[in-house]
Amino acid sequence: MIPFGEFAPDIAQYNMEVSTVARNVLPGINSYLPLKTLTATGDALDGPCVGAVTMKDDDLTNYIYAGDATKLYGISSATSTDYSKALGYTDNAEKWSFEKWGNQVIASKFGDTPQIMTLGGTTFADLAGTPPQGRTVAVVRDFVVFGNTYDATGGNQPQRVWWSGFDDETEWTAGTNQSNYSTLQGTGGVIQTIVGGEYGIIFQEKSIWRMDYEGVPTVWRFDEVEPGRGTASAGSVISVGADIYFLAQDGFWVLKDGTVSEPIGNSKVDRFFWNDLDEGYLANITSAFNPETGHIFWAYPSSSSTGGVSDTVLIYNYKVGRWSTASISLQVLFTGTGSVYTLEELDAFGTVDSIGISFDSAVWQGGSYKLAAFDTSNKLAAFSGDVMRATIETGKVYAEGKKTSVSAIRPIIDGTSEITLLTQDNLPSDTEIVDGPYPVDDTGKADFRSNARYHRIRATTTSAFNHAVGVEPTQVTTDDR
Repeated sequence: MIPFGEFAPDIAQYNMEVSTVARNVLPGINSYLPLKTLTATGDALDGPCVGAVTMKDDDLTNYIYAGDATKLYGISSATSTDYSKALGYTDNAEKWSFEKWGNQVIASKFGDTPQIMTLGGTTFADLAGTPPQGRTVAVVRDFVVFGNTYDATGGNQPQRVWWSGFDDETEWTAGTNQSNYSTLQGTGGVIQTIVGGEYGIIFQEKSIWRMDYEGVPTVWRFDEVEPGRGTASAGSVISVGADIYFLAQDGFWVLKDGTVSEPIGNSKVDRFFWNDLDEGYLANITSAFNPETGHIFWAYPSSSSTGGVSDTVLIYNYKVGRWSTASISLQVLFTGTGSVYTLEELDAFGTVDSIGISFDSAVWQGGSYKLAAFDTSNKLAAFSGDVMRATIETGKVYAEGKKTSVSAIRPIIDGTSEITLLTQDNLPSDTEIVDGPYPVDDTGKADFRSNARYHRIRATTTSAFNHAVGVEPTQVTTDDR
């Protein structure tokens, strides 16, 4: 058997231990697992989503908030409700950044005064005091923190970090109740995003800083933990436990415990990603962690996308270090929670025959965290539909100095599939000859008549499955000619 190896398109194809294609699957420890289609579970926002978040209040009730260019919404069951302040917000190309503060939600979009609302409320309002505008908001210990700011006195300050008073989101007077600001020195570029917690991690374009609380008079100590390496896209930064995963200028990395970065895409997917990405839309990258399966998802606009819409997803299993891809179009990825639906509320999704999601599905039950998105019709959606049609390709199979005759190929996939054989007769530069696809017969194999120096095997699923493990060719080597 030739196992479906890890997806590593950056490695030369003449390696049977890697897969050159692993599309519409999740990477497992020794197989590829099914991925379900994105299915709308709510009504549409008025415009494309440019930010979304899930939060729980003190009573553990779930709330989903989202924003388009001019409005903020609360989403409950199948309904998106406009929670914007009167007159709404500036119509610009900026993204919404959300943060939970106590039992409240803070929303920040550059060009507008930061917004705040009690969880469960119905109308956002301007954050009190004189807060700066910020392209990113975080909560670090007992402080609200904005990065990449604008204020009436200082103007645009792309390298500035500004924090509130101690345990007081309304205090923004520098020097009062520990509120103040600091401008990061050096050539790290603009602040892209800040990750909060017991300490803050600040991602610039080409540098990463850590902010640790010291108390008065300095309040915070700022240490540059990764000079020369930051993030190419704010939306690529995603926390999983104590680690932060991100896209740097040279590929995908993980910052371990807020101190040291390690590469995770080097010699695997980094070159593939940069070659596939439409770099004009780096700001449209979004990411999320799927706690149900333990995978990290990055959605990005490929060079084949239209108008910067994210049409490709790169998936990483951080426990085993394996990758895959998916062809899915969407606006925003985020970690969501389901809402609990009544039978009457299900009418919004269609008839019993047209809904397409089992009524036993966890989609309707709510409560647990799960991967969510806004699809290209501006609707909240879950990865809860049918199993996607998957395609996996081996590296090139060859015997040194000889040709190989292949008469049959048996997929080790617990579902129906079809097989395609791609061959090159003599030289690696020869155009590949495509034979197939052919369905697997009742004996579990597809028949071929091939005699060539290089073979590559493509398996495409045609039904639901649990594991795609590999392929078992029937082959013999022949004399070199």
